[in-house]
Amino acid sequence: MVPPHLGNLSNLVYLDLGMGISNSEDTWVSDLEWLSSLSSLQYLYLRYLNLSKASTNWPQAVNMLPLLLELRFSSCQLYDLPQTLPFVNFTSLQKLDLSYNKFSSPLPDWLFNFATLVEVRLRSSNLTGPIPKVSEGNLCNLQVLDLSSNSVEGEIVELIDTLSRCSNSSLETLELNTNNLAGNLPDSLWSLKNLKSLVLASNKFTGKLSDSLGSPGYLEYLELSHNLFSGPLPESAGNLSSMEMLDLSFNMLSGTITEDTIPDWFWRLEPTIWWLDLSHNQLRGKLPKSMAFPRNLGVWINLESNQLEGTIPLWSNVTNLLLKNNLFSGPIPSNIGHEMSLLQNLDLSGNFLNGSIPPSINNMSNLNFLDRSSNQLSGTIPRQWQGLQYLMFLDLSKNNLSGDISSSMCSIPSLGWVYTGVNCGNRISNGLLSLRANMLTGSIPEKLCHLSNLHILDLAQNNLSGSILSCLGSLPRLKTLRNFFTLGPSTHDITFNNHMELVIKGRESVFTKIIPLINGIDLSSNNLGGEIPEEIANLSTLGFLNFSWNQLTGRIPENIEGLQRLEALDLSHNHLSGPIPPSISKLTFLNYLNLSYNNLSGKIPSSNQLQSIDNPGLCGPPLSISCLISSNIGDSEDKDGDRAIKLQFYISAVLGFLVGFWAIFGTLVIKKSMRHAYFRFLDKTMDELSVLIAVNVAARLRRKNGMERN
Repeated sequence: MVPPHLGNLSNLVYLDLGMGISNSEDTWVSDLEWLSSLSSLQYLYLRYLNLSKASTNWPQAVNMLPLLLELRFSSCQLYDLPQTLPFVNFTSLQKLDLSYNKFSSPLPDWLFNFATLVEVRLRSSNLTGPIPKVSEGNLCNLQVLDLSSNSVEGEIVELIDTLSRCSNSSLETLELNTNNLAGNLPDSLWSLKNLKSLVLASNKFTGKLSDSLGSPGYLEYLELSHNLFSGPLPESAGNLSSMEMLDLSFNMLSGTITEDTIPDWFWRLEPTIWWLDLSHNQLRGKLPKSMAFPRNLGVWINLESNQLEGTIPLWSNVTNLLLKNNLFSGPIPSNIGHEMSLLQNLDLSGNFLNGSIPPSINNMSNLNFLDRSSNQLSGTIPRQWQGLQYLMFLDLSKNNLSGDISSSMCSIPSLGWVYTGVNCGNRISNGLLSLRANMLTGSIPEKLCHLSNLHILDLAQNNLSGSILSCLGSLPRLKTLRNFFTLGPSTHDITFNNHMELVIKGRESVFTKIIPLINGIDLSSNNLGGEIPEEIANLSTLGFLNFSWNQLTGRIPENIEGLQRLEALDLSHNHLSGPIPPSISKLTFLNYLNLSYNNLSGKIPSSNQLQSIDNPGLCGPPLSISCLISSNIGDSEDKDGDRAIKLQFYISAVLGFLVGFWAIFGTLVIKKSMRHAYFRFLDKTMDELSVLIAVNVAARLRRKNGMERN
């Protein structure tokens, strides 16, 4: 607890009781009345201090500090933000930070009517309602306004118009992203001459981007993504000569970029830009074959999900190039590995590229993400991969690749790299290998088992043969849980989210941010034979396992309960036999199980997870077929022995009957004298029986008549 006798320091000018995140619950304040005694205080920092018990009286206490210049109460668990104050005494306030609190209330008017305010930060504080009206002449000294990540609604026209009428408007940073703001952007926004950073992403703004967009010549960061802007990209964007980051993604912007007539604004951005994101729009045309971005630190270019066509460009100094889901065609340039050797992330998936994979990619020594899936690539997989020192993600699925899986792929260092928490900074190292839906043949190379960081292996829908490698049960990432985390991203952080299509629980889905948490093996729809190796059960962190549509034989491993975190298991359409192991009921995470179209038999174990069963030899719930003799599956060998003894008894009885029958009647058929004697014997016996019956019947009739006369 903060001692209230701090209020005795009447000459105190600077007070910083800010705590770290880990100590925020341990240090708290019951009330702030003692602040009123610090009449000389100018700087008050209580960041991460627990003020929940003083939440109702903090404004009154602060209002007694007439000389206060800076107030920082971020992450203080404040709940109360008064809508009105009887009077405002801290009229010298310049910097106010109330971010990361829990107000759940509208923005109060008094906050926006300080002529002295230079910086206002209210990020992520559960604020609602519209932006209050700003009196003429107020906020003219404002340099930073951050209302991001709240639920603020309405339009911003009135706020921007008021600020633009200031003769000396000082606004440099305006962050209103991740709210419910709507309407058109006023033209007056682009008259704010000192504006350097404008972040309005993730709102509901509509309309066309103004031709005046390029007026603020000092604008460096412009983020308008995830809105509803439409129409063409304005030519005036080229006037943004200081632009470093431009993000207009996830809108409905249109326009044509042609190889022969590149817009002038595109060329003028080239010297300074390091982040350009125009993805998820309706841009069309061809990209220039070459552009030289001089920035030594590399450039991030994202043009995915548009209607761009032509061949793949070669842009030097680009470190991240994302062109997926467009209309690019033709072969991948054979010299791409030489011209773009700085590439770290390359995504060409979802296009119409053909031809073979150029061997020059082996020169991209910094490459860690390579996705060329869903194209029309053909030929064999290159043999040289050793140059890709840092490759962590490789997806060549859904092409027409043929031949076998190159064993050199299993020597990629980073696919076998165990995460240590040091080498990759705030990133998570992934081991992902997908060659799904090609025409690959041969067996699964044993060297795949050496990829110690591999946690997603997808070789489904090929023509692979041979057996399932038992050494797959030794993959470290699938045997041990690890703690994976990333640092919280700021507005301008560079984040690269891998994406991957996986078939899990019978459905194809695209995964992005949670890929590091997914562990699975999919070898379905091949020609793999033999038995399922028992070592597979060692993969205790495996999330999904799909061996369906193969030629597997033998039994389901008895130790299958070792797959402790398995959620989906598909062994359907094989030739598996024997009973379902009772231990399968111990897989408590299992919610999808398909064992259909096998030769399984015996009683189905008691389990709520059994969903798809189509094996004629099975009985018991959930099937309607009852088991005639209830017994434990463990006694199946004894039951087989009993059935064999019964079968021998029935065969002996039938053979004895046939032998006895033909021993007697065969003699009658063959020897005539024996046949006559036998039938004379039958006739004599029949006559004697007839006489005996007639005598007995006559005697009974006489007795009956005599009794009636008496």
